[in-house]
Amino acid sequence: MKLRIMSVILAGVVFFFFHTAVYASYINPSDGYTNITTWDGYGSGTGWYGAQENNEVEPGASTGQAWDLEGFYFNESNNTLALVGGFDFVLGATALGYDWVQSGDIFLETNADTGTAANGYYEYVLAMDFTGKTYTVYDISGGGSTTKTGYTHPSQTLISGLPWSYSGGGSAVTGGTFAYVSNLTETQMGGNLGTGPHNAAFVNLSFLAPNTSFGSFFTMTCGNDTMKGAGTSSGAVPEPATILLLGFGVAALGARARKKKLDSAKEL
Repeated sequence: MKLRIMSVILAGVVFFFFHTAVYASYINPSDGYTNITTWDGYGSGTGWYGAQENNEVEPGASTGQAWDLEGFYFNESNNTLALVGGFDFVLGATALGYDWVQSGDIFLETNADTGTAANGYYEYVLAMDFTGKTYTVYDISGGGSTTKTGYTHPSQTLISGLPWSYSGGGSAVTGGTFAYVSNLTETQMGGNLGTGPHNAAFVNLSFLAPNTSFGSFFTMTCGNDTMKGAGTSSGAVPEPATILLLGFGVAALGARARKKKLDSAKEL
C-alpha cells in the first residue's frame, strides 16, 4: 500500500513539474512560442488601429491596456495556443465598471473558408469557462449550432455580426482544464508586448489532425477589440509528463502484482 501511495505522489509531483515548466516563461520565443497574430482587417491598416494588433483596439472603441487584445501565440511542440491580452479574461471589464462586458469563446476555422456568416466558416469553437479554468471543444462544422454575436457599438459597424460566444448545438469533441496567468510584466511575457499588465490563457489544440492549418478568432461582448491568428498544428507527440506518468503507472501496477504474488506465496 505504501508503495502505491508513494508512486501516486511521485507521479503527481512529476506531472506538476512538467506542466509548470511548459508555462514557466509564458510566451517567450525561446520556449517555442511564435506570434501567429494576423491583422483583423478593421481600420485603414495604418495609424493606431492599423495592422499591428498589440496596443490597438477597433476604430471608435475605448482605448487603453485594459481593453487590449494583444495576440495569439502558438507552440507547435505541444500544440498549445496562448490567448494574450491586457483585457482581464476572467473578470471582463468589471474593474472598469462595465459588468456586461465579458470574454467570448475561441473560434477556429480549418478549411480556409472565408465566408462572413456568424459561424459559417468556423469548424470548431472552444467554449471557455474562464472562472473555472475549463473548456469544451465543439465541432460546429456540420451546421445546427448557434452563436451569440454580442453588443456592437454604433461606431463599430465593421465588426457587427461577428461571433462572440458559443450558444449551443454541434458535437462535443474534447475538453479539460487550461492554464491561466495574470497581471504579468513585460519581462515575464518575453519582453515582446510592452507595458503590462498582461494576461494569458493556454489551451491545447491536439484534437486537430497533424499539420492542420487553422485560423483563430476571439473578441469580447462589446467587440471593443477583435483578434485573429493563423497557425499550423504539429504531429501529436506525447508530453514528457504524460510519458513519465504512463511509466510510473505501469511501474505501480507491476509492483502491485509482485506484492500480490508474494502475499499468495506466504499464505501457502
